[in-house]
Amino acid sequence: MSTSPVRAAGPRRPTLLVVDDQMLNIQVLHQVFGADHQVLMATGGAQAVQMCRAHLPDLVLLDVVMPGMGGHEVCRRLKADPLTRDIPVVFVTAQDDPEMETRGLELGAVDFIVKPISPAVVRARVKTHLGFSRTSALLAATLESAAAGILVTDFNGRVSLFNAPFLAMWSLTAETMAACRDETTVFDLLQARVLHPETHRLELDAALARGEAPDRFDAIELPDDRHLERQIRPFRINGRQAGHVISFRDVTEHWRAATQLRALNDTLEARIVHRTSELQAAVQSADTANRAKSAFLSNMSHEIRTPLSGVIGMVHLALKADPNERQRECLEQIQFAGQHLLGIVNDILDFSKIEAGKLQLEETDFVLAELLAALAGQTTPAALDKGLSLVFQCDDGLAERYRGDALRIHQVLLNFVGNAVKFSCRGEVRVRVMAPDGAAPGSGLRFEVSDQGPGLTAADAAGLFQSFHQADASTTRRHGGTGLGLAICRQLATLMGGEVGVHSQPGVGSTFWFSVPVSVATQGVAVEPAAPDLAVIRGARVLVVDDNLLNQRVAMDLLQDLGAQVDLASNGQQAVEWLQRQAFDCVLMDLQMPVLDGLQATRLIKAMPAAAAIPVIAVTANASEHDRLRCLDAGMVDFIGKPFNPAHLYATVARWLGQARPAEPEAPSFDLAILAHNVAGNPQRMRRYASMFQESIAQTLAELHAALEQGDLCALADLGHRLKASARMVGALGFADRCQALEDLREQGSLQQASTIVQAMPALLEQASARLDEEFA
Repeated sequence: MSTSPVRAAGPRRPTLLVVDDQMLNIQVLHQVFGADHQVLMATGGAQAVQMCRAHLPDLVLLDVVMPGMGGHEVCRRLKADPLTRDIPVVFVTAQDDPEMETRGLELGAVDFIVKPISPAVVRARVKTHLGFSRTSALLAATLESAAAGILVTDFNGRVSLFNAPFLAMWSLTAETMAACRDETTVFDLLQARVLHPETHRLELDAALARGEAPDRFDAIELPDDRHLERQIRPFRINGRQAGHVISFRDVTEHWRAATQLRALNDTLEARIVHRTSELQAAVQSADTANRAKSAFLSNMSHEIRTPLSGVIGMVHLALKADPNERQRECLEQIQFAGQHLLGIVNDILDFSKIEAGKLQLEETDFVLAELLAALAGQTTPAALDKGLSLVFQCDDGLAERYRGDALRIHQVLLNFVGNAVKFSCRGEVRVRVMAPDGAAPGSGLRFEVSDQGPGLTAADAAGLFQSFHQADASTTRRHGGTGLGLAICRQLATLMGGEVGVHSQPGVGSTFWFSVPVSVATQGVAVEPAAPDLAVIRGARVLVVDDNLLNQRVAMDLLQDLGAQVDLASNGQQAVEWLQRQAFDCVLMDLQMPVLDGLQATRLIKAMPAAAAIPVIAVTANASEHDRLRCLDAGMVDFIGKPFNPAHLYATVARWLGQARPAEPEAPSFDLAILAHNVAGNPQRMRRYASMFQESIAQTLAELHAALEQGDLCALADLGHRLKASARMVGALGFADRCQALEDLREQGSLQQASTIVQAMPALLEQASARLDEEFA
């Protein structure tokens, strides 16, 4: 079994080695690939072999006829060397000789191109072979990382491949396996290592002889008290059995646990108590793991979406800069790739939310025709690009308006139609809407998406809605995808109380269907609010707070395009400092930042009288509902996810700028009526309590600053709690609110936050004292 050399990770251009004794031919290929590939050159066979060992290129373009060592000998040596045997070799020659081509392919070359070359054809072939090479490497890495030991044999009994866990489980070496002629020799080695060799061999031969029988598990016991679980599965090529995949899983711990369970049957009651305790610990561990998983997904969402937001935003700005045709084509390709990556991230997050039971459905009234129109708008361009007809058909008798989760219905349909377009090369894709068979009128809808694509076998269709499933291994190479889309569709349908399925016939096409219970809307669909006037952005002063310079630039350029005045801050502390010295109309706030995060900064801003009414909008890559609630709880007014759509950004900012501010009158900082109420209107008692409060101001400020200098957050919180009561007693509401904010810092606050609050208190106390002097002078 070959072992590929480990290569450095990270973004880089593919490396090509061009081997030709004519420099002109090398220069031609260099012109074809030099812009986006690293091109190495060799003018002789011996030099080519040395460069392959030294540089490990991703692909070799090799001439056949050369002086000295010819191309065929170079290929033979590369394929005989474990270090270079996995490098794809493409012959490029002026000799259009079938025998020469046959010999090259037999030596291990992957392609044969005849000169003079077509640059477009050569680029396409090289791109294809580089993709094949990468996919093969990924599959090999996946095989090696599997926990199970795997042995694959072909129909003639030859060993095709095995992985490292297989060698470790059976205490074998790669050299020992290389010396094995066929599977019989390997099985003899395994038989010598089991506790009951005769039984093992009989069971193994019987399992192999079954051939077409269903998958089966067998238990194997080894002399060192290890136990393996063996599974033999036939694999097929073009529907015909081509060999066997034999996997081994170490189930020693499971077997020992079962043995101990049987041995402890007489102490059931004690075991139940013990197991209950273990179960509680396991539940706690699972809860901890789930929280860690949610935090990990949130962080990963942030780490992926943040740079992706910058990429998509910059592409949007670049497309607006009137690029030339070639530049626009490249930018549109980058934009497509970015949106595709965003779709993959969203698939993974949706799948995780569904698994964790945190995906919430939302029932709203929707117009069926509008849902289908939106679907057509998203899928028609791709269909037209492939020469497909996209047809929508609604059966008679359907209502105009329904109530259900239109967003998730649209998500399922978009996946079905997208797959139909992706896998079809001719004919039409038809979307049909009807009432489910046997259902009462208005109680549900059934959607069918039919195509004239390659179709599916019954075996492929049976597992199609499983997670990470593709119909066959080549699907991923040809069309891409995570294998999560249909699994998410099935789970969404189940959450909505519906079902999904597929009817397919190879060579004819497939029909994916989706039924969902919905009700006919009893009231008219609510009229959407008018689109906000983007003109309100012109002249507005906006503070963008983000620790990512690229995202700062994107947001700033987009807002400046509409005439906004934009200032930048790289963390929450800088944002607070900006607002202490400058008035803003709106703040765009990231969440995860150094020094002071977005949530803490927002709480401090809302505690500042001059800035409390400024709308703070979260702009973050954290996409969970929990994060949205945290933003709203901190005082933010809205939420924009990264990577943001420029139109959504504009609409959200304009909506909040367009609202009359302040939306609600700010609460008075001092209300003497409260003091009067607390003392039943007695003037002498009002004067006495007011005097006591004024006399305590100096001591209050001294205690606050002393606790702040000592860095004692608990003492500050205690002072906030104590001072809050006396402030509310006399009606000093502004000061009481700051005391409450100080008290709230006890659990998760910082000294920086406390310092900001304390600095605002002297002015509030002076206002309260002045108001009391005025009243009781």
